[in-house]
Amino acid sequence: MASSIQTNLVALQTARLIGEASRTASKTMYSVSSGLRVARAQDDAASMAISTSLRGQIQGMGSCLINIQSADAALQTAESAMGQISEIIIRMRELATQALSEQLSGQNLADLNTEFQSLLNEINRIAQSTSYNGNAMLDGSFLNKKIQIATGTTTNDQILVTIADCQNTSTGLTGDITSQINAASAVAVINTVEATINTIRAQVGAAQSRFGFALNVASVTKENLIQANSAIVDLNVSEGMANLAVQLIRQSAGYQMLNRANQTPQDILVILRG
Repeated sequence: MASSIQTNLVALQTARLIGEASRTASKTMYSVSSGLRVARAQDDAASMAISTSLRGQIQGMGSCLINIQSADAALQTAESAMGQISEIIIRMRELATQALSEQLSGQNLADLNTEFQSLLNEINRIAQSTSYNGNAMLDGSFLNKKIQIATGTTTNDQILVTIADCQNTSTGLTGDITSQINAASAVAVINTVEATINTIRAQVGAAQSRFGFALNVASVTKENLIQANSAIVDLNVSEGMANLAVQLIRQSAGYQMLNRANQTPQDILVILRG
């Protein structure tokens, strides 16, 4: 390169390179301090767009996990209440079976029937009062409730839950045990109602099992989305630190070379005086 007094091209080029190294070092320091390779759209516009979409899906899956856990808690509430209804039915069968014995007096049967009727009322009370988050669970109103388990809007992204009516008028549980004939009828009714309650409990249990698997899938999906987003925007810290060291060395060397380049015109003057 020819020597010139008017234009110091070496110094200009060196200054440009120092500026590039300084800007790169500043960007790298920002990335290292934030832990992000892509912190702003200017860093990588395409990656930022993908990351924004992924973060939206991550937040959505977080909401789905809450939905699934809440639905499972609701079903557990219903199942526990039906467990108590089953226990009451077992006790009612005991009373009806006891009332079948002909050695009992009319007063004995009346006493047994008092508890029998009380238990009938208790089943209705449980069925009518069991609720979760303001939703009645066992009165027949919990029908086709949509539980969102994924971020989409298709039927595959939802689970429909229905819990049948457990009130006595629906299950057919009625009668008294004031006589052996009535007690025999009561035993037959109780056996039928017990099978009905067991079926409803089985349906609730199957829904709980389904939610358990849905929870696992949603958890893994969220984990994979987080991993994918991390691969796009997170900084490899060791790589970032190495790159920062390179840029700082370039800066330091550049300043030294700039100082030397600025001495070139002086060298030419020395030659001219020589």
